[in-house]
Amino acid sequence: MPIACPKCGYTRKATDTAPDWQCPACGIAIHKYQANLAEAQALKATIVADSSHTEPRLALPNRVASAAPDLATAALFLWCWLAPTAWRPTLASELGSLMMMEFFAIHAGMFLGGTASVQREAIGVRLVAAAIVIAFYVPVAGAFAYFHFGWGAFLAFGWLLLARVISMLAGQGSGEFESKRQRFYWGTSVACYVLLVLVVIVLPMPQLGFRNAADVFWGKGWAVRPQEIIAWGFLYFGALAVTKLCERSEWVERGSEPA
Repeated sequence: MPIACPKCGYTRKATDTAPDWQCPACGIAIHKYQANLAEAQALKATIVADSSHTEPRLALPNRVASAAPDLATAALFLWCWLAPTAWRPTLASELGSLMMMEFFAIHAGMFLGGTASVQREAIGVRLVAAAIVIAFYVPVAGAFAYFHFGWGAFLAFGWLLLARVISMLAGQGSGEFESKRQRFYWGTSVACYVLLVLVVIVLPMPQLGFRNAADVFWGKGWAVRPQEIIAWGFLYFGALAVTKLCERSEWVERGSEPA
């Protein structure tokens, strides 16, 4: 039976003089065109399959472990906001220095994210790579902390780095996906750090426990009120914790894509 041309639909007639492999109407090589068409359809199916594939959602215990340090830090900021002198009069100032050290931790997190690309089975390699990154930042952050805030800020920096290492180790996906996850959280931390400081400066923050806290120590170098810095820390770490607890693989895939 005559075969219709796959491109133009023309059906060969008995009077056509073109060779069997060629369409008399449009002149294409029929079998070559069919092979190219099949190859294009196979490539399209592969692309669709790859785009629809997502890593399984991180297990709840892993999400809790990843969010726990941020939850604890947010709770400390909230406690200070409600009762700034309940533990020590200098707590508000110390938490303010912690927010300054978070800048260094965010910067270090950009490089720590690269260690997540190592497969989960090679946990020792991940830890060694993370230790190398930390060893680079410790002297830099330590010098800044010592000359501006004291050793308490340096210890706070260690806590902030530990939170990032815990988040990295809590990952369950492939090396490629874990690298995307860390890029997603790095971008989230940068966005929250910048946007929330603007929020607490522009919008009036409730004084809460600072209303009658005359004994609160607050260094002269601060250009903002203590409740604003404490609100910044509470909202920032709270936002990170909620994001980690509610994380979905789709967020990581979309959020890690380059703009």
